[in-house]
Amino acid sequence: MTMIALLHADPIRPAVRFDTEVLGFTCEGFWPEARDPGYAVLLRDEGELHVSSHRGDGRAGQAAIILAPG
Repeated sequence: MTMIALLHADPIRPAVRFDTEVLGFTCEGFWPEARDPGYAVLLRDEGELHVSSHRGDGRAGQAAIILAPG
């Protein structure tokens, strides 16, 4: 079984920038594009992270633990 975290971020671009520049994820793409509301798929090693700024996708202020070996 594969589980994929979906995090809410509004605005989306700073969140994706943090995930790529600090955590080392690669952004596979934005849908429909890099603006709000939007949806992004991020990959790192075997991990996948989805980020959305669409209303109803997750909750602002949620917390997640991402273990990313150095």
